[in-house]
Amino acid sequence: AAAASSETSGGASNTPLSTGNYDLTVARYLLKMQPSDLMGLTGGPINIDTVVGILMEALDLTLTDLLVALFANVSGNVGTSGVDASWDNVFDAIYYLNLQNNPAALAAVLHNQQINDLIESTRGETGALQFKTDIQGFLKPPGVGWRGRLLEVDFYQSDSCPTANAGADRRGCMFSAGAFAYQLGGVANILGEQMINPADILVATPEMFVERDRDAPNGMTSLFLNFYPATAEQEDLRAVRITTDA
Repeated sequence: AAAASSETSGGASNTPLSTGNYDLTVARYLLKMQPSDLMGLTGGPINIDTVVGILMEALDLTLTDLLVALFANVSGNVGTSGVDASWDNVFDAIYYLNLQNNPAALAAVLHNQQINDLIESTRGETGALQFKTDIQGFLKPPGVGWRGRLLEVDFYQSDSCPTANAGADRRGCMFSAGAFAYQLGGVANILGEQMINPADILVATPEMFVERDRDAPNGMTSLFLNFYPATAEQEDLRAVRITTDA
């Protein structure tokens, strides 16, 4: 808002409302597993339900792969090639996002090695971080997925984080909501067109379905996971790469 040049005149100029649209083009992703009939006799604890469960987990893992692949497109970067990840890198990422007026709720996705290096850095921290309970809890053995909430940042571990600098480094990322966009195409229309025999659908949700294809002459049953995702970087200044030694 600008001060009026006069109490009775000097109207304000128009400020246009800006909007942004993002095109997300979904594509078919599928995973096939083909157990034989012998699995029912010799497979032990491995059964059809287990195979279907593995197929459904693949959806989450694939979305993770698509997300971390976008980290290379982020223009902002902290960290030094060939140098282990440390809390200095975390603070540098927080400072960078703060300069871009990002909200306080942040998330960071780091590679396993970066998490290990951050744990090692935690052991040597003194002063403000030394006695924080959540920081001390970060020293527990690593785990897959969510690692904890530290300094109001949710940390996640993923071995899908890509390499950088000819494989010498790993590229993680810290970001706020709105940095990335994703879409899962609804499969209701596919299933509703009756091109697929309903008896062959083992699992169906609004975003995916597992379909069965029987090969009776060879005693094989193929199971296909079908879903239609898309991801894109939505707003570059809402994210910053964390590039450190692999």
